[in-house]
Amino acid sequence: MSSWSHMSLNHLFSNMLATLVFAPLVEIIFNTGARETRFFSKGRLGSFLSWPFFRAVILFPITWFVVGVALSMGTPPGIGFSAIVFALIGFCAVLAPVLVIVLLLVNIILNNLISVLLVPVEVTRVTTVIAEPSWAGVGIWAHLLGFLFGILIAVAYYFYRGGFKKPEPLHAFFAVFIIGLMMGLDLPFSYVENGEYILFSAAGFILVLVLATLVYLYWRYVDVEKTKPQPLNSLGGRKKSYRDLISRQKVWKISIFLILFLTLVISFTFVGAKITMDSPTVPDQAYTVEGYDFWFKDGDGVLVYNEDREIYTMVASPQELVSERSTYLYVGGALSYERVDIHYSEISPVDGNSVGSIWIDSKEGLENLYTGPNEYTGLEVGDVKLYVGFDIENKSYLIEGRGETDFNISLSEREEHIVEEKGFTFELIENEIWLTSDEFTGVIAEVTSSYP
Repeated sequence: MSSWSHMSLNHLFSNMLATLVFAPLVEIIFNTGARETRFFSKGRLGSFLSWPFFRAVILFPITWFVVGVALSMGTPPGIGFSAIVFALIGFCAVLAPVLVIVLLLVNIILNNLISVLLVPVEVTRVTTVIAEPSWAGVGIWAHLLGFLFGILIAVAYYFYRGGFKKPEPLHAFFAVFIIGLMMGLDLPFSYVENGEYILFSAAGFILVLVLATLVYLYWRYVDVEKTKPQPLNSLGGRKKSYRDLISRQKVWKISIFLILFLTLVISFTFVGAKITMDSPTVPDQAYTVEGYDFWFKDGDGVLVYNEDREIYTMVASPQELVSERSTYLYVGGALSYERVDIHYSEISPVDGNSVGSIWIDSKEGLENLYTGPNEYTGLEVGDVKLYVGFDIENKSYLIEGRGETDFNISLSEREEHIVEEKGFTFELIENEIWLTSDEFTGVIAEVTSSYP
C-alpha cells in the first residue's frame, strides 16, 4: 500500500515526527470522556469499548489502519503516510482545536531544529534552472482528503463516546482555517503535461474557508434543543420565522452532510480516475530493482512504478536532476529493502546545449538509465564540426567529428588522442576537454558533472 511507502529516509522521518507529535493527543481523546458510551453501553461489547486499554491497544491502531487503507484507495496515485497524519490533525482540530494549533507549532519547531542539526551549514549555488513549483511535489489532494476523514471520524466519535466538553465554535473555526492555510490545503493543483501545472488557489482558499465555517456551524448548533414554538398570532396561527424553516438541529446536520458530501466527491473522483486510469507503459530499457521499474521520460523526469503496491510517482524532475545532480530512495518492504541512488552526469559545450546522462546505482550494480544525443560545440575547425557526448560502454567522453573527416574518439582523464589526418590533439584535463591544432587551441567542452 502506498500509504506505508516513502521516497526517502527524510520523507519517512518527517511523517514519523508528525505522528509522534499528534498521535498522543488523538489517543488521549480516545481515552477521555464518559465512562459509558452513548451506544453499546451495556453487555460484553460495551465493557470492551469502555475499557481504556482496549481502546488504546486495539481500537486505536485498527481505526487508523483502516483509515490508511481507505486513503490509499481513495486518493490520487502517490506515496507516503502524510494523508494519515492529516487525518490525525483533522481529528484533533475538531475535538481539541487549541491544542492542535500548539502541537502544529511544536511540529514546525522540531522539524526546523532537526534540519539545522543535520545540516548546520549548507553550501549552494545560483543556477538558471527553472524548477517546478514548491507545491507541485506535495500530495495536496491526499492531505485534504485525509483531513476531511479526520473531521468525520471526530464527529462520529463525539456522538459515539459522549462526555466531551464542546470546544468553542470560533476556536474550531480558526483551527481548521489556520491549519488549512499553514499546511497548504488551499493549494490544490492539477498536472497537465510536460512540466505544466494548474494551481486553483482561489478555489482552494474558498474551500478551506467553507470547511472551517461548516465546522463552526456544527459546534454552534450541535446538542442544542430545538427552538421553542412561536406564540400564536391574532388569527390563531403561528408567526412564521426563519427558525421555523431551519431549526438549529437541521443546521448542524446539514453541515455534517456537506462535509461528508465534499469528502465523497473528492474520494470517488479519484477512485473513478484510478479505475479508468491506464497503467503506465514501462519501456523496455527500464531498470528493475526489488520489483520497482525505473525509467526516464522527457519532460517528466525519472519515474518509478510498482504494480503490486500501486505506486507510480516521479523520483526527480529534469530540473531537479540538473540542479541537485543526485538523489536517492529506498525500495522494498519492511524486512527487505535497499537504497537506490540516481546520479546525473553532464557535459557542457562552449556554445550549445548540454548533454545529460542519468545513472542508477543499486546492489545489482551501476546502470545507465538515459543518455542524451551528442551536441554540437559550436566549433568548426578545419571544415570539421565538433560534437561531444558520452561513451557509455567505456564510461568515458565522446568527441565526434563530422565533415571533411569523420571520427569518434573516446576520451578519459589525462588521456591524449591525436587525429593525424587533421592534426588535432584532444585531452581531458581537470574536467575540461582541450583541442590543440594549427587553427584553434582551447577548451571545446567542460564536464560539469562527472560519472558516478
